[in-house]
Amino acid sequence: MSDLVSPQEPQRRASLAAERRASLTQRRASLTAGIPGAAGGPRPQTAPTGGAAGGAAAAGGAAAGRPAARPPRRKGLGALGGVTSDAAAGAAGAGPKGPPRLVRKDTKFEVTIERDKHGLGIELDSVGGAAVIGAVAAGGAAARQSAVLAGDRIVRVFEYETPTYKEALALIKGSVGGPLELTLLRSPVVPAAERPEPDP
Repeated sequence: MSDLVSPQEPQRRASLAAERRASLTQRRASLTAGIPGAAGGPRPQTAPTGGAAGGAAAAGGAAAGRPAARPPRRKGLGALGGVTSDAAAGAAGAGPKGPPRLVRKDTKFEVTIERDKHGLGIELDSVGGAAVIGAVAAGGAAARQSAVLAGDRIVRVFEYETPTYKEALALIKGSVGGPLELTLLRSPVVPAAERPEPDP
């Protein structure tokens, strides 16, 4: 005996399948509603990049996980190897205070030198009977503690004004045990042909 199928059965099955598909579609839509970029969800907002180049830089920074590089700062004369003024060098603590190496007029200045184990680090010459610094030892006490240079004329030792070469030499040698106080005179550079020769 064969089974009998009701003529309404196919229609009922089709109706149930349609309801099931509608329910699945509604559930999928509710799940994806809060996901950015998903179908039916809100789209992520992008910041303006200011052009194609800016967009590429921003993309590169984001990909590398670090901010975009800043433009290089402009360098000043000092950073490019320019000449630093004597005032700036003194303010930066570049060396002892004193006049520049080259002066435009006669310039007096005072120095105080403390002897080290090698002495004062200067040599004296006699030029026209006057005491003149003949040499300054590199790295010596005078070079480290003062702005004295070879060619500076000694115009005062302690309280003694305008000493001769012999007087200055005697005063300097007699100052052992304490600091040496000198007043020096630096003059503009004179051409070699016009310079006086040291006394023999």
